[in-house]
Amino acid sequence: SFDTWKFKREQPRTPEKITESISHSVRNQKPISFIMYWGKGEKDVASDEEMTAMKYLGEMLNKIREKYLLGVNVTFIFTDTHAKLNGYSETKIQKYFDSIKKLCKKYNFGFLYLSELTDYDEKTILAKIKDAKIGAELFSTLKKSSEKHCKRLKDHDAGAKLYFLQNQIEKIEVERKFAGSIFLTYNG
Repeated sequence: SFDTWKFKREQPRTPEKITESISHSVRNQKPISFIMYWGKGEKDVASDEEMTAMKYLGEMLNKIREKYLLGVNVTFIFTDTHAKLNGYSETKIQKYFDSIKKLCKKYNFGFLYLSELTDYDEKTILAKIKDAKIGAELFSTLKKSSEKHCKRLKDHDAGAKLYFLQNQIEKIEVERKFAGSIFLTYNG
């Protein structure tokens, strides 16, 4: 019910894993588990765009609930570690995510901070930056993102590498904590 063009822009990369995850939930009579990153940009509080995104996701998940009575669990992972890397203050990070928490509660979405799974330890990551092996296409994408989002570094090559290395650490912890969950992405 959610694998329609209304809710996707392209085919999933691993449809068999999605089917496996759903089948596991059905066999064990559990809700289908979804996770999703939610990042902080320039805004200090949620706006109409965030409300529209939550409503859209709610519509998609209601389609699943119509077909599968045990429903779904959705956990938003607030990427506070990325916001720190980009140079946002703790106060601004907390203020923004507090406003997103209110929306999550409205739609019965769970949430946690990425820093609850792993810290952003810049000193340790900087020690590994010279050994970072990133493909040219991915590096180009990460550098553009660093130029757009990273406010505290003038060296956007370093920003791209820091982000990549931090993500390598985070993905292990996210996969461990949310094994069997379906990872959603959303772009407005």
